[in-house]
Amino acid sequence: HKWQRALALLWQADAQSSQLTVAHWSSVLSACGKGSKWLLAAELLLTALPAGSVTPTVVTFNSMINACSRASCWEQAVAWFHHLRYASLQPSAITYNSLMSACGRSGHWQRALQLLKEMVTEAVQPSVVTFE
Repeated sequence: HKWQRALALLWQADAQSSQLTVAHWSSVLSACGKGSKWLLAAELLLTALPAGSVTPTVVTFNSMINACSRASCWEQAVAWFHHLRYASLQPSAITYNSLMSACGRSGHWQRALQLLKEMVTEAVQPSVVTFE
């Protein structure tokens, strides 16, 4: 499993006192999401944030939103979207696409349409993926 390998590499780097960057964390979160381990990804990020191990970026939150989307956990995806906003970060097209996908997969198409309207209002350029 790629998520296990990514996690092992993260812990190995940490044990060797290597400087872990937000890119390292985001990669592990993404691998966990692809492995349907969204809850593990959430635990990792929630542990890293208070410890000051990582200052999340839009990519970090996108990894979490996508992990939740893959698991059809739309409410958790929305919660991570709110965390992104609380961190004063601007959502990207990828953010909106992942969130709309989470809502669509869970049968909440009205919420997905609201997000599309918000995306346009926020001047975030939709992509081809937005309309898939």
